[in-house]
Amino acid sequence: MAHDVFISYSNKDKTVANAVLAGLEDQGIRCWIAPRDVDPGSLWSEAIVNAIGSSKVMIVIMSGNSNNSKQVVREVERAVASEVIIIPFRIENVDPTGAMAYFLATQHWLDALTPPLENHIEKLGKTIQLILSGGDKPVVEQLQNVPVEKTIPVSRRNPGSLTIALLGIAVLALFAVFIWPRIGRDISSISTPSPTTGSSPVAVVSPPPSESPTETLPVPTVITEVVPTFKVIGEYRTSRSANDIFIVDNMLYLANGGDGLVRLNVSNPDEPKLVDTYQIDDAQDVAVDGDYAYVITGEFDRRLVVMKIGPTGDTVTFPSEGNSLSGGSSLYYVTVANGLAHLTGHNYWGILDVKDPLKAKEISSWSPESNSGNPCTAVIDGNIAYIGGGWTGLHIFDISDPNKPELIGRFDTPDWIIGMEISENILYLTLGDSGLLTLDVGVPSRPILMDRLDLNGFSMKPSAAGDTLYVTYRVNQEYQVIESGIYAVDVTDPEDLKIISTYDQLDAATDIVTVDDIIYLTDESRGLFILTMNGN
Repeated sequence: MAHDVFISYSNKDKTVANAVLAGLEDQGIRCWIAPRDVDPGSLWSEAIVNAIGSSKVMIVIMSGNSNNSKQVVREVERAVASEVIIIPFRIENVDPTGAMAYFLATQHWLDALTPPLENHIEKLGKTIQLILSGGDKPVVEQLQNVPVEKTIPVSRRNPGSLTIALLGIAVLALFAVFIWPRIGRDISSISTPSPTTGSSPVAVVSPPPSESPTETLPVPTVITEVVPTFKVIGEYRTSRSANDIFIVDNMLYLANGGDGLVRLNVSNPDEPKLVDTYQIDDAQDVAVDGDYAYVITGEFDRRLVVMKIGPTGDTVTFPSEGNSLSGGSSLYYVTVANGLAHLTGHNYWGILDVKDPLKAKEISSWSPESNSGNPCTAVIDGNIAYIGGGWTGLHIFDISDPNKPELIGRFDTPDWIIGMEISENILYLTLGDSGLLTLDVGVPSRPILMDRLDLNGFSMKPSAAGDTLYVTYRVNQEYQVIESGIYAVDVTDPEDLKIISTYDQLDAATDIVTVDDIIYLTDESRGLFILTMNGN
């Protein structure tokens, strides 16, 4: 696609970036933005590099998010190397820091701090049109007649200054390693009186006559990186298999195998309290919507039980006489959203109309073109359904008409899909032995690969909390679990995933849900564990 402008932004500022895109294109300015303009099947990084190199101007949506985005910094660095004109468009009252400050030093910026945003976008468009129409004139000369608000108050260091600074750092490092310890020993031997009772030994240092008494020697600074660690703050032990959890309004619903459905009050996560228990045969998976619980039951003959929460406990079971399902009795998971229940199992995804839960009925179903191997999974985001088809990869459907789901996109995964989580247009896929994979689904019909992270063991359920994704895992030896726990993965930059901590004190992890900074997870043989992560 021929274009003049590249728009660089943090995924968290996508709404503003799209508004800038629309405003500039309305003014006839040709723009390139990811993921819209990344060709299907192409590498994300290659598409970015080519697009920047073909641009005349880069617009950086400047905010605290972009300031901390490694991807945006890389794009700006590429633009500088390609001599592309850069215009920061500041939407938050922040100054660039670190590498961003170095690359954007002396650049003019446009402020968009006060509403309406449209006025600032119009001014931005006029600035770009002036630049594009000016041929080879210097950029600063072209901007003189444009109401550019400010210049970033950071001095750009020339290469010579940078070299001097690096040499200075090297000299200080040599001083700290080789000279300072020797000076410290010499000083400590000058005068060391005996300690008085009740006090610690103190070295009294008398400066040499040639030195001023006010002079002090530099003390090397030691920077210690804080490694996040997990802490168990609460637990609820069970005698049966703890399989799955669902949390709503400080109520935790635990699918507890042979003990049925357990409801706990977790308003104080340190002390989960039992509220009541519902006798359901072999509870495996649970979702709650309003006054009704939807529970997958049975170890082998798996069915859906829809149950009214409360003393009456009215129920209906699927499949049963008069309540048939295309997927039969091989159900594994249930998700409820917008008056619809989504059931998945081996080679099956079905949609039930549950506006009247006790009279639910299947209105559509789908099966992958080949054996899924692993049970299908579903994540619902508005009118879009992301269906993990096991070995057959990711299938994306428009369910605006749930009676006729429309397949709008696909992504072939390197391994079967075990679990999925969506957060801010990023879809996280756990792939068993192939770790974790991230996709940009800002345009659902065109999922774009961002990164893949190898994880030790078999990756299972993911759960997102801010800039951290937690993933349960198991390490199997033949048919036995020899290690299990959760990984904490830094997803601040979805294109650069990093493991920041691991908890490996579980027997066999089954499910995980995060609420704010509290981590709720189930250990199959021991029950519910509630954790926090310190230093995150």
